[in-house]
Amino acid sequence: MLWGALTNASSAMQAMDGAMGGISQNIANINTTGYKRIQTDFKTVMSESHSAPTNTKNSTNKNTATTGTDIFGVRAVNRYAVTQQGMMAPTNNWTDLAINGRGFFIVSQPGSDGKPQAALDSTDSRNILYTRAGSFTTASDGPAGSEKTYFKTTGGQYLMGWMADGQGRIAGVETTETAPVAGGAGVTSGVEKTLVPIYTTPGQTISGVATTRFQPVVNIPADATTTSTNQSFTQTGWVNDPSGTPLALTASWQRISGNNWSLSYSLPASANATLTPATIASVTLTTDTNGKIVATPSSQAVDIAFGGVSAGSKTIYMGSTVPAGEQALVSPTVNEIPLALTVYDQNYQARTVPVYFEKEGNNQWNMRIRSGSDFTVTAVGPNGNGDSVPVTFDGSGKIVTPTELTFSVNWLTTGSTTITTPAGSNSITIDTSKMTQYVGTKPGKIDIKSLDQDGYESGILDSASFNSKGELIGHFNNGRTRTLAMVPLATFTAADQLNPISGTVFERTANAGTMSIDEIAKQGSGNQFVSSAVEASNVDLSDEFTRMIVTQKAYSMNATVFKTADEMTTVARDLYK
Repeated sequence: MLWGALTNASSAMQAMDGAMGGISQNIANINTTGYKRIQTDFKTVMSESHSAPTNTKNSTNKNTATTGTDIFGVRAVNRYAVTQQGMMAPTNNWTDLAINGRGFFIVSQPGSDGKPQAALDSTDSRNILYTRAGSFTTASDGPAGSEKTYFKTTGGQYLMGWMADGQGRIAGVETTETAPVAGGAGVTSGVEKTLVPIYTTPGQTISGVATTRFQPVVNIPADATTTSTNQSFTQTGWVNDPSGTPLALTASWQRISGNNWSLSYSLPASANATLTPATIASVTLTTDTNGKIVATPSSQAVDIAFGGVSAGSKTIYMGSTVPAGEQALVSPTVNEIPLALTVYDQNYQARTVPVYFEKEGNNQWNMRIRSGSDFTVTAVGPNGNGDSVPVTFDGSGKIVTPTELTFSVNWLTTGSTTITTPAGSNSITIDTSKMTQYVGTKPGKIDIKSLDQDGYESGILDSASFNSKGELIGHFNNGRTRTLAMVPLATFTAADQLNPISGTVFERTANAGTMSIDEIAKQGSGNQFVSSAVEASNVDLSDEFTRMIVTQKAYSMNATVFKTADEMTTVARDLYK
């Protein structure tokens, strides 16, 4: 009937009008981060007037068939392509975050005072929303001196997540599912209430750690000069002959092992002198905090006779410390290669502990850790401070012994106008398992690959970033990092049924089904966050223009139908004149 034609054409024109509105909105938001395009579908509308149970060919139920006029039309039904992902677009903003895979960011509306809400107790579904638009900006809030920097969407909502404790641990992260909400509107669930707006704290500090373990990954040069095991020195001034002529004393050092040497000494044969004793079987040579030689024993009384006639006794002094007016024997020299270890004391301040390596023989070295001006070293080697620790390599350059050694450092009080370090101590274990002995790239020097340790100084938050797990990582000026917070992911059984608040923000509905909130790593394989990137809109411009042309043609044709039906109605009306 003509009335049906007019109605059908009119409803179709209205439907095309709605479709064109969706197309224009899509095109307008082609550059909107996280925008989900509107897909317009069309639904047939049927209207029947029921007057009597008579059968008609259009009846779907023959027992309740109707008479009257059947009027058919069409209605536009818009839906958002929520689950269709847009392209990843890199940015230079560290606060931007994109979701590669399914799921949504959880964001919260600010409170009535415009501030972030730590706990959401309202049952209003729009207090917590969901979005894939990860273009976040920072916003400071809080009293002066205690400000916190939050993350906000372009719509003013706050990014939600779990805050870490002081050790960087996220407590209570586990898969949590909540049943679909009742009715057509979402409500704030108990799971969502465990989330808070995440933030960083300007000036946040991280406590230092005293060094307890050190691993030098270094190469000791195999071509280093070996210390001579036999060393002789001649010096005058120790004793005079009966006529007062100074005699030359020859001291010969013979290495036993490590720091242990034997010493023999003699006067020229022409002096016809006898020295008793003429040898010292064992002398241990170490170094004090100032680098001076310390001998144990430090002296030896020697009886002297010329031509069998006693000339009395004279004391030989060894080491660097001798009484005034006396002369010390020249000590043997060793070829040492230094390695400086930077460690942190109990107040987390950097200290330098020198370590020395001396090549004693083929594949055999001595390692020494000596005291310094602001610390003393104890319990290194069998005899304590400065003693040699034998280090042995095999023929292939790999270390055999020791695999590790432990020493204690007693820190002395040091100070300046700005800081004073009280005395204290560290027990430090050196892991030598990564030390090697090959021909070095720098003759006579140690090749350093890394000096790894577990200590560090206190630090202040310098910057932050997100990683692929959604962890907010704090970077401190002491080179350390710590997890500050974690961004969870919300997934739904039927995400396309979320209710759009805008083209980028959605609220939960009953039709969206069960919701799961968890860290992204547990939300399915392939899911990850992409830092310094955003998800572009999923609008396909070529598809939109194609649909625009089709919509325009459909509108024009239905307008023609309406005009034609109107003309036919006019003709029918004129028949009664």
